[in-house]
Amino acid sequence: MKSRVYGALLAVMALVGSATSMQADDTKQPLDTPGYRLPTPLSAGFLSNVESNIIAVLPAIIRSRDGMDYSVPASKQGVKLMQKHGIGTPIAAMKTFDTSGVKAKTQGDAFKGGIKALGEQIAEIQGDKPDYFLIPEFLISPTRSGAIAVGGMHCYIIDGSGANAFSFLLNSHHAMFVEARLRSEDTSTRGKQDLVRRGTSVMFEALNRQIKDAR
Repeated sequence: MKSRVYGALLAVMALVGSATSMQADDTKQPLDTPGYRLPTPLSAGFLSNVESNIIAVLPAIIRSRDGMDYSVPASKQGVKLMQKHGIGTPIAAMKTFDTSGVKAKTQGDAFKGGIKALGEQIAEIQGDKPDYFLIPEFLISPTRSGAIAVGGMHCYIIDGSGANAFSFLLNSHHAMFVEARLRSEDTSTRGKQDLVRRGTSVMFEALNRQIKDAR
């Protein structure tokens, strides 16, 4: 089981930053856009009540060559940033979901697979639910020099039925991601958590821009 999950994870890591199958512009110059958002008719509903939506912000998923881990501080950080930008009524939630079984050949496919996997898990939750679940995901991979870097990130926003509402990805195709220089010489767990902290700031700034651009 571990070897199968590890193999799938390596496939994703090898292709982090290569979301060309989802990009309309294949220029090498980074795009001045806040990431790539997967089109969905449900985005209109999310945007129409964006100031009042109850949004559960879950611990960030960290995927690396060491496997999958979580960052609870990223959830609390995300809530503060959403409050700053006036995005919904965010609530830090402790529940975690699993995307380790997602198999993909490109980051775009990993992103779509993540939406499907998370949606299925959310749909199974019984009882009252928030309007939306926000799950950050960071893909961390080693560099040639022996450091580590965030190769891509996913901001999953999924409604209570398990459907994609406003999810988007960021990678080296996007200028704000490149300019953040999400790289660290510290390869320990602490180093990964610090990368996630910095990446969370970028992700929620991108979310704010995504909302403004879509309205």
